Amino acid sequence: MEHGSSFVYLPTNDHDSEEDLSENEMEEGIQRTAMRKQMFSARSAPAAPVSAPAVMEHKPLKRRQKKADTNILALKLGTLIEKAVVATGDPIFCGQCHAMFSSISTITRSEPEASSSSSSSSSSSSSSSSSSSSVSEGSQQEAGQVWKCEFCDHANHISIDEAEMPKADSVDYLLEPPTNHEQTAANTDARLVVFCVDISGSMCVSTEVAGKLDLKGSKTKDLQNLNTERADQYMPNQRRNVTYISRLQALQAAVDAQVQAMSKDAPNTKVGLVTFNNEVTIIGDAIQATHVIAGDKLYDYEGLIEAGSKHTIEQNVAHSASQFSQRIYQLEEGGSTALGPAIVVSVAQAAAVPGSKVILCTDGLSNVGLGSLDSLVTEEDTLRMNEFYRQIAEYASTKGVAVSVISIRGDDCRMEQLGTLADLTSGKVDIVDPLNITDQFSNIMAKPIIATHVQATLLLRTGMYVEEEDNTTEHASVAGTHSVTKNIGNVTSDSDYTFHYGVSPNAGSATAGRESLPFQVQIHYTRLDGAKMVRSLTQLKAVTQDRSEAEAAAHIPVMATHAAQQTAKMAQGGDYTRARMNNFLYMKMMDRSARTDEDREVAAKWTRDVSVVDAQLQSEQVEERRQGRAYSDDEAEDDEDAPDAKEREKKKKLTKMKARNHKRMDSASNALYQMKKGGY
Repeated sequence: MEHGSSFVYLPTNDHDSEEDLSENEMEEGIQRTAMRKQMFSARSAPAAPVSAPAVMEHKPLKRRQKKADTNILALKLGTLIEKAVVATGDPIFCGQCHAMFSSISTITRSEPEASSSSSSSSSSSSSSSSSSSSVSEGSQQEAGQVWKCEFCDHANHISIDEAEMPKADSVDYLLEPPTNHEQTAANTDARLVVFCVDISGSMCVSTEVAGKLDLKGSKTKDLQNLNTERADQYMPNQRRNVTYISRLQALQAAVDAQVQAMSKDAPNTKVGLVTFNNEVTIIGDAIQATHVIAGDKLYDYEGLIEAGSKHTIEQNVAHSASQFSQRIYQLEEGGSTALGPAIVVSVAQAAAVPGSKVILCTDGLSNVGLGSLDSLVTEEDTLRMNEFYRQIAEYASTKGVAVSVISIRGDDCRMEQLGTLADLTSGKVDIVDPLNITDQFSNIMAKPIIATHVQATLLLRTGMYVEEEDNTTEHASVAGTHSVTKNIGNVTSDSDYTFHYGVSPNAGSATAGRESLPFQVQIHYTRLDGAKMVRSLTQLKAVTQDRSEAEAAAHIPVMATHAAQQTAKMAQGGDYTRARMNNFLYMKMMDRSARTDEDREVAAKWTRDVSVVDAQLQSEQVEERRQGRAYSDDEAEDDEDAPDAKEREKKKKLTKMKARNHKRMDSASNALYQMKKGGY
């Protein structure tokens, strides 16, 4: 658990937390800052030039915006692979707010006294709730240990031995024992990888490469043998010293290279292959018999799940690599694109082993069977397909499967929908040149899943809140304090999740006069060996009302990660202008806060990244105006006190979100999915 600053910032008034900002000021500031950061630090890798912004007509209207601040909490979920202190007893939860007894908790001794409502907290090995018992009115409470909860001030009567008291900030509790001792986060050799490969007709499109290359699996020599007269086979003025490599050939070489590498470095890994054109072929490990799915079966979701589940991978890659290599080079292009059915089958096949990966490689739109994306005429069509791909992603996440999506540059694939598969399963998303697929495969394989079914609950002191991407606050789900739970699913070594918190102006005595405030995150997760765990992370953070003091102690990587994730979520929700303003506000704050060269390099990288995304969003807005589809970026109702004002505002936001989701270009969708990963 890392924070945006060494201090919790408590603004003293609205002037400290809000400012007026126009779109002109925002766009000029973004361009100016981006150009300055692009020139910073010779040690930084050369940056791709920031695209020139599209010309827009700006409104002079100023909007009241909440200032960016350092009140960020980041979870570095890759640390779940690291061993924490394992508690000897069961976790003890507060009987009122469900906070966990921790290293910052203190115990006092109680004297016997009559009590009408005293509660006693009990330990619980449940991953979701704790039990508590109440002392009946008029009963005599025995003397014992009392823990006054740091989050809600509730007095809990507990029983805990000295040896069971947490001594570290990070503590693990075992809720259920392992079920598979061979499958662990450290043992990445015992996993399953399924390549889901497009072999439709468009995969024959070729790229010109300088030099004469002898491609494995190429049929060029066979064709040359038909030219018995050895006549010139070139067109007039055609370049001679070049080789044309098709998309499928590039993909074949990349898959084969990855399989051969795994056979040496991770020989116990099992590798499967599923191909698709107008039908889906389950090739598996290339040793077992293949299975073809065609016709009406491509529209049967449950049947596709069953087919993938039944066709298990028997041999590890050490035994199957040779046959797999031969089989991959026998693939030929042709037909339509049954992508939707193929990904269902692939995920179902990979679901046999938690921690598995599915790598989808395609160059175009799904147009056969379930999940067809070639005829999304209306926004309702788009929403229906969104739900289909979300359904697959949620199924994959529950099975501990990560789905990565690699689209070959050149054709539209509706990345807005396909990217959901990766977004909800901790996979990767990218649009790549066909000659760079091998590098992308290596990047995907380098980040194995380390835990599944991850759920994080953040607990804050009474009077505090968590702010969502749409600037709303999540209210307390339990009396007396604030808590919010996020279902995260699979995590890899580079998985980050951030929260933006604040202190309510009406918090009163709950926070007033305190030198520090408590934070606790309870992370429930399942290890790859099947063990169910809960990790408690608890800290006290100092408080300041001085913004400059908080910013002087800022942790720039945490700020950059949160800003990137928040901006991407805002944009995906259709709030382009708010997302762009969010970028600018964080740019200004990080510009003020970066003190060291290392901080400035992180801020410069973040600025370059968000400048690319900003240009994409600006281009989307320009295209909307060009086509007469301009959407209001201010959904607030004039009569905010009207009974249905909130409902009308919500309806406007939903309309804009659906429209922009329906029209968003692949390049913009790809940039937003990548930005959500954070990783600074």
